[in-house]
Amino acid sequence: MVGTRTETETTYYCDMDMMVKSDASDFHFTKKDGQPLAADQIGDEND
Repeated sequence: MVGTRTETETTYYCDMDMMVKSDASDFHFTKKDGQPLAADQIGDEND
């Protein structure tokens, strides 16, 4: 259908080992194999 969006989206970054899964309320940053990233790997200096 034109103009619809999925409830979740997944983005892969080809220049680094990072994947982002997003839903209506949150973003999840992981390595491409699903392992969690450290805060300094995603630029979150508050964690």
